[in-house]
Amino acid sequence: MIQWIALTSGIVLNAAANILLKMAARHAQEMDSGAHLLVKLFLNPYLFTGILSFGLALGAYSYSLTRFPLSVGYPLMTSLGLIIVSLFSYFVFAEQFSAGKIAGTVLIILGVLLVARSA
Repeated sequence: MIQWIALTSGIVLNAAANILLKMAARHAQEMDSGAHLLVKLFLNPYLFTGILSFGLALGAYSYSLTRFPLSVGYPLMTSLGLIIVSLFSYFVFAEQFSAGKIAGTVLIILGVLLVARSA
């Protein structure tokens, strides 16, 4: 059970880190250019929180790999992370979903279910 908690934590933290970096990048677009941009970017709380989330995700994912085969952990990490980021991008960042992207996401979900069943 703890391995599933670790893997889920790694997935959520990795997705959160990517979302936070996108938020930092969006915030950076609103800033002036030049040296002030770099200073403001490095002081951006989204950037710091994103980096922290990547570190925590690495720890949780690394632990989960001590309990899961890589052939199970990696597909779950990447595919579920993609689904979380895609949904967040659609609902929060108003990014568009094409019919192909929706169909691909459904296929990924089906693949995740097959991989998870084999774990």
